[in-house]
Amino acid sequence: MPYRDRESILIVFVKYPEPGKVKTRIARELGSESATEIYSQMAKRIIGKVWRPDAYGTVIYFDPPDREKDVRLWLGIDNVSYEPQSPGTIGDRMSNAFERVFSEGAEKTVLIGTDVPEITGDTVSSAFRLLEETDVVLGPAEDGGYYLMGLKNYEPILFEDIDWGTNTVFNRTLNHIIEKNLSHKFLDTLKDVDTAEDIDPGMLTRLRAEE
Repeated sequence: MPYRDRESILIVFVKYPEPGKVKTRIARELGSESATEIYSQMAKRIIGKVWRPDAYGTVIYFDPPDREKDVRLWLGIDNVSYEPQSPGTIGDRMSNAFERVFSEGAEKTVLIGTDVPEITGDTVSSAFRLLEETDVVLGPAEDGGYYLMGLKNYEPILFEDIDWGTNTVFNRTLNHIIEKNLSHKFLDTLKDVDTAEDIDPGMLTRLRAEE
């Protein structure tokens, strides 16, 4: 796999953009087709901006696990690895992804999702730079979660005892970090796109233009 000879690895979590399966809260107001297009364009934009094969390896962790061919066709990006997400909560899936990548020899790993349009390659590169001097890097999200986690070692406790999908995720994760006496640094706080209120009128036009 392309990432197995790299010390720095970026993990990107994506969902295949199938109507009714992504951005369901947006779909309730804008319809499933519009919600799916918004997610599809946003995810492709983010991945295009963070893909830096000269700087770090990239693994696309996709869901559902039986849609690898469709995900590859949708994203159209080579020189990355594609791996199915494991079963379980989002915490279980992130934990398993980190564990696998570190077991393959990674020394620094950063994980992002595809719900924050402001994420760029510079965001990821900043996280890797911070990992030179700290154990954990977190990118706080405005909704109380986080859009990025960077680790120097696999730390399963960071994914335990957390009410995923609530506004307590960031604080609970930070509590675990402090309890284990891990050094940590933060990136800028950014905004998730989870509801119709998070979408400004020109967002879809800009996403289409940047494809």
